[in-house]
Amino acid sequence: MKMVDFVRDRFQSDVHILVKTEFTNSGGEKTQMNFLGQSRFSGLTDTITYFNDPTATDDDKRKQMVQYLKLGLTRYIMRTSVARDMEIKYLKDTSALKKAEPQKDRWNYWTFSVGISGFLNSSESLDSKNFNGNFNASRETEKRLSLVYLTHSVDRQIFSISDSEKVRTNRDRSSFFFDNRWKLAEHWGFGWDGGFRASQFENLDARLYTTPWIEYSLFPYKKFNSERIVFSYGLGVEYTNYKDSTIFFKTSEWQAKQTAAAIASFTKPWGSINFGCF
Repeated sequence: MKMVDFVRDRFQSDVHILVKTEFTNSGGEKTQMNFLGQSRFSGLTDTITYFNDPTATDDDKRKQMVQYLKLGLTRYIMRTSVARDMEIKYLKDTSALKKAEPQKDRWNYWTFSVGISGFLNSSESLDSKNFNGNFNASRETEKRLSLVYLTHSVDRQIFSISDSEKVRTNRDRSSFFFDNRWKLAEHWGFGWDGGFRASQFENLDARLYTTPWIEYSLFPYKKFNSERIVFSYGLGVEYTNYKDSTIFFKTSEWQAKQTAAAIASFTKPWGSINFGCF
């Protein structure tokens, strides 16, 4: 980018650029660039957002960032003498352009992912195997977020204490989780999550829970990338059925389940800060 100079000290710059990247539900990346005018460009600000596909390489991401850096800086350069040396080109063939028509997403905004992993290990005193599988489905729109997650793990080991004595361990586990979130207004949101868990190692034959919750955002949701202070509270119920009786001689029990959280996050010219309590 020959038309600009980059400096290390932000106080010496004419334009301060803040870049923040988030992962999307489809596995890609969402990048937001905040252009903050300083010195002679004081008060001249802009925001650009673009997306990287899940299959994009590091080189693709670098080229995409340079492209949007150029686009964002154009409005500043046009106010300088350097503008006379710039040329703007449109590379796409306009002969095939047609009137844009809204297209319907045949997946209705749903994205899916499947993962499988595992390993085997064998030695004179230890044989172990581990296999993991997971399935994820998510749907995100401007007003709602839905998430479903399912996982199962096989984790078993055999320890050879002697030729005649062996110890076997079983840490198989399964879990299911769902989360639904709705934006009620610019500052209010509502959610409902729940799940299931089973684990031989944790003495869980089945643990079921569900929790509705509500949250309040001090700043509008559209500012989440740069500043947020969010308070949430949930009250639900949990049922547990144990494989064997506990130290309190219980084979099953019902319990109230509540959660409270306060989360704050800021990305500003002076840096970023994140903290929370649960």
